[in-house]
Amino acid sequence: MQQYEIYKVVGNKIKQLRLAQGMTPTYLANRINLSRPSIINIENGVHRIQLHTLIEITNVLDVNLYTLLDGNYSE
Repeated sequence: MQQYEIYKVVGNKIKQLRLAQGMTPTYLANRINLSRPSIINIENGVHRIQLHTLIEITNVLDVNLYTLLDGNYSE
């Protein structure tokens, strides 16, 4: 896996979980005090997500951090 591919993998998983719960990017952004474009960039793997933001997202999505990582990343 390439160096920054983890951001795409995690971002895609966030998007899948958000959609499964019927959340809009705006709703998620408002819940964690980010902008809608920031959420879109995170989901597309463009934005390098910080750990505290990742934890806030898992809390809103009501999932474990390991759910986002899902064993898809190894160095």
